[in-house]
Amino acid sequence: MFSRRWLWKHVVAVVLFAICVAGAWWQTVRAGSPTGTWQNAGYALEWPLFAAFVVWAWFRMMQLEARALAQQEAEPEPRPEPAPVPVLVKAHEEDDPALAKYNDYLAWLAKQDG
Repeated sequence: MFSRRWLWKHVVAVVLFAICVAGAWWQTVRAGSPTGTWQNAGYALEWPLFAAFVVWAWFRMMQLEARALAQQEAEPEPRPEPAPVPVLVKAHEEDDPALAKYNDYLAWLAKQDG
């Protein structure tokens, strides 16, 4: 959680939270001024919700990262094997009718791809 990759995420979360708190303070002061309106009062209530969302998103990212790390440590992910490539086999087609049918199917597929 304190790697280089995560350091910038922590900094961004702190900066966004500070901006939201400053916005709430500014709109509260503005709403109380003689030129303030109800719209400023509404914004003063809205900015703390933005700050709460930043905190929630930060905790959620941390939780998902911790869960992924725990799962990764529990069982390492196996590497998938590459899919086998179908190959036309010419040897002994007359001995094996299933092989001849398979080769006919592969030839038909090759014609379809064009």
